[in-house]
Amino acid sequence: MAQQRSTAAHQRTQTAWFFLTPMLAALLFTDANLSDLSTWKFVGITNYSYLFEDPLWWRAVGNTLLFTFISVGLETALGMVIALTLDAHLPGRGLLRAAVLIPWAIPTVVSAKMWAWMLHDLYGVVNFLLLSVGLIDRPWAWLADPSLSMAAIIMVDVWKATPFMALLILAALQA
Repeated sequence: MAQQRSTAAHQRTQTAWFFLTPMLAALLFTDANLSDLSTWKFVGITNYSYLFEDPLWWRAVGNTLLFTFISVGLETALGMVIALTLDAHLPGRGLLRAAVLIPWAIPTVVSAKMWAWMLHDLYGVVNFLLLSVGLIDRPWAWLADPSLSMAAIIMVDVWKATPFMALLILAALQA
């Protein structure tokens, strides 16, 4: 019995080091000047000071926070609506559950390419539909225009991730 505990403890220690070693190495590299790969020079937190002074860094942080809050908020709200619908005793409920999961089941690289084609400014189906119903008067460059690209990326992420959120909420409702 003591041998089993010793082996289990050793295995947990090995697993911890397996995950900690790359993390510690990455942290060590952030404190080094590696512009000349032949020498390693410790520079402390200088790299971090450069990072926090860089306006592009703060723009990236802002974009990340904006994307995260909007997409997760929409995914949660839509996921709740879908989960409540799927939890109701409707005819064809099983088929509906399977259909809802299709966007989540599509590989990310496939859905990214699919949406790139659908959002293309010249031959994309999104512009075609919006032009057809008169919501826009000219094609929009969804992914090339900085004022539209964030909305387009959030829309695609919400389409892809909402089914998983719905599945999580549905599981919680049925637990």
